[in-house]
Parts: sequence; structure tokens; C-alpha cells
Amino acid sequence: MRLLKGFLFIFLVTAIVVVLTSFIKKDEVKDFSKETPPGTTKIAENLFMDKVEISNFSYLEYQFWLKIVFGKDSDEFLSAQLDTLVWEKDSCLSFYSEYYHNHPAYWDYPVIGISQEQALAFCNWRADRVFEIYLIREKILEHQPNQDAENYFSIENYYNGKYNNTPPDMRYNIYPEYRLPTKEEWLLGKEFFEAYNLKNGKTCKKKYCDYHIKKEDIPNHSNYNVIPCDGDSLLVEPLKPTRCYTNSSLGFYFYGNVSEWLAQEKNVIGGNWRDTTNTHFDIPQHQEYPSEYVGFRCVATWKKYEKK
Repeated sequence: MRLLKGFLFIFLVTAIVVVLTSFIKKDEVKDFSKETPPGTTKIAENLFMDKVEISNFSYLEYQFWLKIVFGKDSDEFLSAQLDTLVWEKDSCLSFYSEYYHNHPAYWDYPVIGISQEQALAFCNWRADRVFEIYLIREKILEHQPNQDAENYFSIENYYNGKYNNTPPDMRYNIYPEYRLPTKEEWLLGKEFFEAYNLKNGKTCKKKYCDYHIKKEDIPNHSNYNVIPCDGDSLLVEPLKPTRCYTNSSLGFYFYGNVSEWLAQEKNVIGGNWRDTTNTHFDIPQHQEYPSEYVGFRCVATWKKYEKK
């Protein structure tokens, strides 16, 4: 009898512990700010930067989402269309107008033909998707694949109680902000990745990864100052993929490939494949319109929501 009572006591204690543990876990609030936002690397306190430029594939995901949620004739979807005619200035590159953005062979190449406003809109959309995933992971939200223009998740809609007409869980008042980098942030990221590449780049086996292992002799180790046409012949592909698959943690192309949009209005920075001088790799340049040599990457910070 004593043995039976002992087993019953142990069983009850165990059950209470299990219930309390599950209750505690249920009410535990995850501090998102201790995590690194997806796709980025921490380069300073509460400052994270994309390892590589935004690719065609990532932008295609964005366009597909807009088309599904808002419709193919919506202003949201139409305003996200790229200027594919930027390739037309070179006769031997004109075929890129049809293939570069959509063909699978170029999905991992940097998106170009994009305006500063479109780049910023992509960063904002990305913040919404990341925060939505975090809330679903923590079981604050249920996954809802059939969103539409009347009811879709965004950080603004969530905190204003407009998503599913549900009040937000204000225990989770830290959210990610993706945006374009300032000049100072971009230069900080370049310095960080240069040091990182020098330390880790030797494990990369792809030939185009070698371009960014050494800093010296800049024009010879990046996709820089390319002369693509000789008559009507394509002598060299102007752009390179955004990452090295054998070591995807490397960050490349701060010197060449494409210049990148900054947060400052109508400013880009960094060398690109059309450069004829290496004197302005670190100096912002004025840029009015989308171009075949301008792309972008985002930076991210964690912010605390404050009701306006």
C-alpha cells in the first residue's frame, strides 16, 4: 500500500511539474532582438546587413506575393515592375531585356533595373514577411495563406488591429525594420565583409570567389570596367552571381558587379561593371533612374513599437 501511495505521489508531482512547465513555456515571451534577422550578418550593435545583393529570385518572390494578394492589375503589383529596357543601350546585351530577370539561369544574379523607391518598398515588404513568420513560429498567429487586399499581414496592420480584426499581442512589441543603408552603414558593412572574406574566403572553390579574397589591385579582382560588346559579339557576361555556393556565408561585390542604392535620396555607392575609374568606390554618386548597373541590399535593425 505504501509503495502504491509512493507511486501515486510521484505521479501527481510529475503531472504538476509537466503542467506548470507547459504553462510557463506557453506564456514565455521570445525576445526577437537577440536573433539575427534572416539573410543578414551582424556588423554592429543592432545593425545587420545583407551578405549579398538582393537577387532576381528574391524580387520575383516579392512580385508573386503582390500579384496573389492584390491582383495582376493592381497598383501595388504594377508599381513593382522593373525597367527591363535598361539593357537596350548595348546591342549585344539587348537579349537580357527578355531573359535576365525571369530566366532561372539568372535567378541568383543581382536584380537591376530597379528604382530607389522600389528597392525601399521591397525592404519594407521583407520586414512584414519576417515578422509574420516570427509570430507564427511563436504561435501568436496562425498561418493564413489566403490573404487578400482587404486582409493581409503587415507590421502596421498587425499593431493597428486590422489583420484578422484581432488585437495585437503587445508582449511582442519588438519588430524588424529592413531598409536601405545610409552611406556610413554601407561603408561599415564593406569594411566588415572585407575582413571576413580575407579570413574565410580561402575555402571557396568557385573561380569568381577568388575575385574578392584580396583587396589589392581592385580593378583586376572584381567584375569591374567590363567592355561587353565588340561589334555585335558578347565577349564577357557583365554580371556575376551574388554568392559562392560552396561557402554561402561570404559577402561579395562591394567593389564591382553593381552599385547599390543608399537611403539618401537619389544616391548610389560602390563600383559596378561599367565603371571606368576606381576613384569613387566609397563615394556616393547621384543616380536619377533605374540602371543595368545598379542594384541594392538591405540593412535591418530591431525596433520597439510605439503607438502613434
